[in-house]
Amino acid sequence: MKKIKTEGWSDLPHELLYEIAKKSLSVIDYLILGSVCRGWKSFAEEYKKEFMASQPPIALFFSSKAISFYSIFDQRLYKLLLPSPISNQNRCFGFTCGYLVFLDKKNRREDSQLWLLHPFTRHQLRFHEPPKPYNRVILASVATPVPEFLLVAFCQFLPCFQVCRSTQTNWTQFDFNIPFPWRIRDAIVFKGKIYVLTSEAEIGVLHLSPHLHVTLLNVGHGPHMDMNRGVQCLVSDGQHLMMAVSSLASIQHTVYELNFVHMEWMMMVNFADQALFLGRSMGSGFCNITRWEGRQQPSNCIYELGSRNCRYIVGLELVEPGMKKIKTEGWSDLPHELLYEIAKKSLSVIDYLILGSVCRGWKSFAEEYKKEFMASQPPIALFFSSKAISFYSIFDQRLYKVLLPSPISNQNRCFGFTCGYLVFLDKKNRREDSQLWLLHPFTRHQLRFHEPPKPYNRVILASVATPVPEFLLVAFCQFLPCFQVCRSTQTNWTQFDFNIPFPWRIRDAIVFKGKIYVLTSEAEIGVLHLSPHLHVTLLNVGHGPHMDMNRGVQCLVSDGQHLMMAVSSLASIQHTVYELNFVHMEWMMMVNFADQALFLGRSMGSGFCNITRWEGRQQPSNCIYELGSRNCRYIVSFLVGRHHMFSQGKRMPNDSLFDPFWYFPHLSYNVDSLCLSDN
Repeated sequence: MKKIKTEGWSDLPHELLYEIAKKSLSVIDYLILGSVCRGWKSFAEEYKKEFMASQPPIALFFSSKAISFYSIFDQRLYKLLLPSPISNQNRCFGFTCGYLVFLDKKNRREDSQLWLLHPFTRHQLRFHEPPKPYNRVILASVATPVPEFLLVAFCQFLPCFQVCRSTQTNWTQFDFNIPFPWRIRDAIVFKGKIYVLTSEAEIGVLHLSPHLHVTLLNVGHGPHMDMNRGVQCLVSDGQHLMMAVSSLASIQHTVYELNFVHMEWMMMVNFADQALFLGRSMGSGFCNITRWEGRQQPSNCIYELGSRNCRYIVGLELVEPGMKKIKTEGWSDLPHELLYEIAKKSLSVIDYLILGSVCRGWKSFAEEYKKEFMASQPPIALFFSSKAISFYSIFDQRLYKVLLPSPISNQNRCFGFTCGYLVFLDKKNRREDSQLWLLHPFTRHQLRFHEPPKPYNRVILASVATPVPEFLLVAFCQFLPCFQVCRSTQTNWTQFDFNIPFPWRIRDAIVFKGKIYVLTSEAEIGVLHLSPHLHVTLLNVGHGPHMDMNRGVQCLVSDGQHLMMAVSSLASIQHTVYELNFVHMEWMMMVNFADQALFLGRSMGSGFCNITRWEGRQQPSNCIYELGSRNCRYIVSFLVGRHHMFSQGKRMPNDSLFDPFWYFPHLSYNVDSLCLSDN
């Protein structure tokens, strides 16, 4: 270069230098500027964070003795030589927090080291090499009086991770001691915590004290979220935690944001002014395009670096796999009233849940109109397989599958249903630590109770009006003269045995207008009281004319206003329904349901529905829809004429692990409440 006089240039105001730098200099130019003179070095240090925040990402390539930075926007290439000790004896294999990670080229020895080099500041960190294999490292700083760094090393193919502090020499190891070990697929430091993504598509938090362990978060998957279709990685923009899911067969990507309020992954279909920069194996993140001074580049897209052929791909449209590409601009601003009219006339329950995951505006609409929409939907049939549940609409003849969370599907089996929650119990033999898991298939909310000490085959869930939200679970066996009660704030179950000469049993139970009504094996009805102690008060109810209570199976049903009992014949498919007249305390046979229909399950999941609420569906009322056994057929019995229709809808599952039952959307978001003053 020609020699130039620098007198006067070093005294340029820092504000003026910054305006020049951010509009015309690249990252490398800025570093060179800081090495010209002391005045400019002072400026470079003072404005370093602001300048770096205004710069787009640059691609990084490796050779044996140098690293190359390439700007895809300016199309400029820069090379930096590595320090001799690193370039001669080490090879670069990763990147974390601005540091390049180098390991020894030779075979692993006891004195092998990991070198972390910052390419701009030349700052170095050294750690002894981890004892176990690894292919990823994560660097973090620890808030201590003496500056300290923490390095987490893991292998994406082994069920363990290792941690070492810069002030220590030994590594601490943690192995996942569970029957089917999972592995860490990716990790990220976000808002002071280390989040890990497992090979089972679950997310957890890595805790360092009092001992190394991972706490898995109870996070639900969004609709149509296929976690096993490709490669996943965690990314963040500093304010939100996101996951990018990439297809192995194509260049399609789907991005999900973790909603920490509802603990659910929500699909992102619009990045607004941001763009996702996606590396093949590492180095991924979000950037706000509006910060880039003097560069007009497309936002709301994905910039993906190719493999070693050094190409990059710009994906300008974000779509969910299997969906047509559509422009989403403006759709999020549709009025909620218009969305509701569209939804209730053309969407099913599952479609409505998918709609709520499209964008924030539609999510707000889905929450606001949730109860109204669910009240307009007919029941759907629920079937079970080993790792998924299937919802089938006999009216639309559409089938939907929902995957179960891994801890539930692997170690538990579903045996019941109550208040919108599926009930799971441990597949293994009963142990002292066995649990009952209650999972809501739509919201993914879970409740856990210790398993009751005595046998049971039915459970009833209710909520208790207390200052702290509390749930109550009643468990009973239809063949034993006892029942058991447990609160969500307690661990022990309270038992009640029927101490009468000829003990009766509870055949069915239901929460109706703040009380728990029970139907006994002697065809009597009573009220279960919780205070001052557990007991059942039998009501003095008379049988109506021609009422044969011993001719078949009975169950209690309700439409919210009336308490009814369905009596089914064992020898045929005939059913008789009785309503309890609380004025005369007598069972009255119902001969006309008017605009209602009874949905009858084989062993559970029965209830009344008003047909007039179903928008856009012309279905017969004044009849009984009965789900068959495991052959997965359903029967429609009309009260007038008592004739029957046997049907199996298109795409209806051919088999189920046990008897299917009806799932009622309008009841699935409300847990029946108990009035303790009456109990």
